[in-house]
Amino acid sequence: PVIPLIPCVLLYRLLFAVLHIQTISVEELLEALRFGVNGITIILAVVVGVSIPNIFIQRRIEQQQQREIDAIIKARASER
Repeated sequence: PVIPLIPCVLLYRLLFAVLHIQTISVEELLEALRFGVNGITIILAVVVGVSIPNIFIQRRIEQQQQREIDAIIKARASER
């Protein structure tokens, strides 16, 4: 539950700086941009980290299902 909070805080800081762009210094704006880049990078890493294992597991499940189907077909063919 804490993982989504980290990039959201960083993106909030970016949004806050963009909303107050007229009153902040260049250094603060650059720091806010750095926060935004870090937040987006973290979000992308979480997405990749969640997606890749799911893809491999799905592939393995499909292979197992295909082996079971092949075994059923082979058993039915040998009964005839």
